[in-house]
Amino acid sequence: MTNDIKLGGLFQDKIARLLIVGAFILVGVMLAIHFFSTSYLLEEYNTRNAKNANITETDVNFYREVNSANNNIFNIILALLGAWVGAVLAFYFGAQSVDKAYSSLNQAQQSLGNLVSQNKLSTITAKQLIERSPDSTRLNKFKMSDKIKDIVKSAGDIFPFVTIIDDNDKKVLGLLFLSQLTVIKSRADLEILETTLEEFIKDNSVEDFILKIRWTKEGVKNYASVNMSDTLESIVKAMNEISQSLSVRAVVFENELVKAIIGHDHISKELKP
Repeated sequence: MTNDIKLGGLFQDKIARLLIVGAFILVGVMLAIHFFSTSYLLEEYNTRNAKNANITETDVNFYREVNSANNNIFNIILALLGAWVGAVLAFYFGAQSVDKAYSSLNQAQQSLGNLVSQNKLSTITAKQLIERSPDSTRLNKFKMSDKIKDIVKSAGDIFPFVTIIDDNDKKVLGLLFLSQLTVIKSRADLEILETTLEEFIKDNSVEDFILKIRWTKEGVKNYASVNMSDTLESIVKAMNEISQSLSVRAVVFENELVKAIIGHDHISKELKP
């Protein structure tokens, strides 16, 4: 996939240059046409004036209208070309940003994979990690019958998701990220919304960005199920089986009850000297 990105970048580079250079060439041609037509009209006017030819008001109006039409066409097309060049640049540099972001993500995943292959995570269990990372036990549990306003108010920048569970408080239906809701409505609107989560996902297309599927009342299995005794090595592998995204998390169970949620950030802390 990395090769595809590199090839895509080269292709975008060529297309961007072609379109931008072409736009400036067209502007130059338009300027030449405008200059030629204006010069011709002025020359014709001066010639007739020098010959004392009768120049009627109709002739004057004709010259004015032709010149005005020239200017109008030029201004309209120039604005369109400006928007065109701007769109090309935005697409080009936006694509470069995506490439860089993907490259950083790929490097982080490779580094973590190398550490796993070197067995540096095989000696630490989920229980040990949880003891050293108490924030992992913050579950923010909600049900489908809970109101959107309550769900949104509990999520934030540090904990950007909530845990959706079934009515029996046992089965985890999925991890719902705040950003999946704010793409539909603003946070301010969500914080006063009396609608339940079940009603909201029924009326709106709430897409899970990890699995790229829509949320339903049955939930989305966008997490890895692990136990307290599992090693971080096995947990990382289970998370990668769900998705290669660094947003994937592992839900830790003990006696069929949810105890904690582990992310790549928790595991990375364990690897620091």
